[in-house]
Amino acid sequence: EEIQQLQVMNEFNNHVYFGSVSRSMYTLFCLSLLTEFSEVGRPLYERQPHMLIFMFMFVVFTTFGIMNVIIGVIVDSTMQAAKQLDKDIKRQETEMKLGMLEKLKELVFALDK
Repeated sequence: EEIQQLQVMNEFNNHVYFGSVSRSMYTLFCLSLLTEFSEVGRPLYERQPHMLIFMFMFVVFTTFGIMNVIIGVIVDSTMQAAKQLDKDIKRQETEMKLGMLEKLKELVFALDK
C-alpha cells in the first residue's frame, strides 16, 4: 500500500523505540520532552492512529506534572523569602523601638541631673 511505501515507514523500527521496557521508558521520556515526537509520531499515526490519543494524553499529563513541580518549587521559595522578609521587618522594628527606648532613657537621666 501507499503507507508501506513512505520513507518514514520503511525507516521506522518499532523494536528500536519500544523493544524493551527500558527502550519504551526512554522513548516516552523523549516524547515528554517533545524531542523525538516527529520520529515516533508519524509512523505511529500511519499504522495505529488511535495510539496518538494515548501519546497526546501522555505528553499533556507529563508536561502538566513537570510544570506542577516547577511551580511548586517557585511558590515554596517565594514563601520562604516572604517569611524571611517578615522576620527582617520585625527585627528592624524591634531595633527601632529599642533605639527609641535608649534615647528616652538618656533623656530621662539627663532631666534627673
